[in-house]
This record gives sequence, C-alpha cells and structure tokens, in this order.
Amino acid sequence: MIKFVPFFLLFLVPGGAQSTLQEIRLSDGAGGFTYSPDHAFPFTRNRFVHWRTSGDLLELSETSLDHALLGNRVRYRFQDAPVLSSGGVSVHEAGANAVVVLVATVATVHKMVFPHPRRIHKQNPHLVTARGAAGVPSIFAESSHAQAKENCHAIPSPAGTCEEKDLVV
Repeated sequence: MIKFVPFFLLFLVPGGAQSTLQEIRLSDGAGGFTYSPDHAFPFTRNRFVHWRTSGDLLELSETSLDHALLGNRVRYRFQDAPVLSSGGVSVHEAGANAVVVLVATVATVHKMVFPHPRRIHKQNPHLVTARGAAGVPSIFAESSHAQAKENCHAIPSPAGTCEEKDLVV
C-alpha cells in the first residue's frame, strides 16, 4: 500500500535581479543522489535523495528501501527566482556529519546543510532497534528557512537580500 506523505512547503523571497530575470522560463529538471556505501553502517544502504525542479519550486525527497523515513519530503519556493535547470541543484556528502544541497536560481545561490544519517543515528541510537520499526527521521525532518537563508548569496542589486516568508505546512 502506498501512503501519501505531504511536503513541507517553505517560501523564500530571494530578492536580487528581479526586474530582468524573473520572467525567464527554464525547463524542469530532476536528479538523484545515493550515499557512499558503508558496510559498517546499514542506515545509508538502499537510501537515496531525489529532487525535482519546476520554475521557482524545488522538491527534495529522501527514500529508503529498508526503513520508513519520517519527514522525508520538503518543498522550497524561491519567489520570482526560477531554479536553473542545468546543474541548478547538486547534492554532496560532507564527511559523516552533513549532506550539502547547493541550489542555484537566476538571482541567488543557496547552500543548505542537513544532518547526515550517520549523525542522526549517532545522536539518537534508540530510534531504530529493529527492522520494521515505526520510522527513522529523514535528513529533511528538521527543515527550516534558516537552512536556505543561512548561506544565501544574492546577485548584487539594490534589493539583493535573502528574505523569508512564513512557513506553510
């Protein structure tokens, strides 16, 4: 049985070169990322991140074939700043502590840092004790504006700031 899990939706108002680039139309994009294999740590086995872009919307989702993930889907809307379709999103592991998502829009560049699954399970080893448990937190479970805003760089312009709007669930 497939269960629908809603996305958390976060609005960002990037500012930047709005007058000239907000009308640009880019093709939709998608991609994926798999964790580096680690036979000593089973929580990254059969686990991957995939994303989809459509205009100014970025959807991030984490999936595991072995465990149910909680809070595994998030959407970011970069108001009036479409995500670049060719190479606009990139996901990388930063050691065993973080997963970094880089997002380029027509007006800004964002670096979002999420906890690595190894770090989540190291801090909370009691979360999963057996296969088939209720679920384990996804790297996106604690998503917030701060992750997209903290390392945001806008194209220089009079309005070139990275503002935020209210969280919509």
